[in-house]
Amino acid sequence: MVRLVVSARPAAIAAAVARCSAVAALSPGASGNVVTYLPGQRVVGVRKVLGGVAIHVVGRFGPTIAEIASQVRSAVTAVAPECERIDVLVDDLELLPDRPVTRPAGQPRGTGGTHSRGTAGGRAARGKTAMTKSAAAGATRTSSRAGKQ
Repeated sequence: MVRLVVSARPAAIAAAVARCSAVAALSPGASGNVVTYLPGQRVVGVRKVLGGVAIHVVGRFGPTIAEIASQVRSAVTAVAPECERIDVLVDDLELLPDRPVTRPAGQPRGTGGTHSRGTAGGRAARGKTAMTKSAAAGATRTSSRAGKQ
């Protein structure tokens, strides 16, 4: 039998997750539909799923994804122990805000550089295809997604 756990405390869950040191913010998800609607309120980043909740977060740079997920699961379990299933999705990472944007010497503005502010949701973090040295020579092409050639 499939059971839908309906927690009466999605706002409390969101508040507990927001207090996690490895979490920068709750995330509405890529399409913006990760919300719980309450009378007169939207709780972003918390969605009810079969048997529990799905939590979408923006993690802080530093802790591993497993550490972020562990903190979030502990926080949710503390306020909603009836949740049998806690899905944690790290939608993005927030990079350290205390380091300035650096650019190689002589490189003009707008042509790239290493950015340490903002989030890591750029092209490299989206699973784009990577080329090996032999691929550049026309031999093979590999993908960053497992199992695809």
